[in-house]
Amino acid sequence: MKIHRLILLAVILSGLSYFFLDPLIAERVSVFPLEYRGYLKKISFLLSPPFHLFFWPLLFCLIRYRTKSSFWSKRLFHLVVSQVLSVGVIRTLAKVFLGRARPEIYLSDQIYGFFGFSLDHHYQAFPSGHAVAIFTLIASASTAFPKSGVYLYPIGFILALSRVLLNYHFLSDVLAGACIGIVASKTTTLMINKGYIKRVLRIEA
Repeated sequence: MKIHRLILLAVILSGLSYFFLDPLIAERVSVFPLEYRGYLKKISFLLSPPFHLFFWPLLFCLIRYRTKSSFWSKRLFHLVVSQVLSVGVIRTLAKVFLGRARPEIYLSDQIYGFFGFSLDHHYQAFPSGHAVAIFTLIASASTAFPKSGVYLYPIGFILALSRVLLNYHFLSDVLAGACIGIVASKTTTLMINKGYIKRVLRIEA
């Protein structure tokens, strides 16, 4: 499937999920066996936005300045810029200014939807930062290794579903996060190819 079709599909499914599925899924997941939550939290940690914002820049610096590997430094540079754009900028702004109530708020008080600007963590469900991080990683990897996408995207979606099963996010939050991650990666590719990043940062991408 072409990447623009994948993005369009995720946008449509996110909208449908918001209007028809999110509350129902949250109610069903709320009775999910507690013994599985520990495993889900471990999976969830690997998708953590702070982890990705710290780990990939660190790895990029080590490879660029210690090994001098042009092949990997170029690909990691693409990933780092994508993560900063998606996780650091877009995710943060969307969470704060859209103010979507999390599933736990819906389950406890029947409050559902978007409420605008909020610094309250309980009203920062949209989009899923974990989904943004993992799909940024996958989109960047599939840009470097095109044939890997057919395997990585399904794996990424399964991993991101851990956020839904833990009732930290609605399904639409995860789907929207996937869209943001993919778009950010493709935008980074465009900026690198056009030479915008090289001119601004004065480094060889």
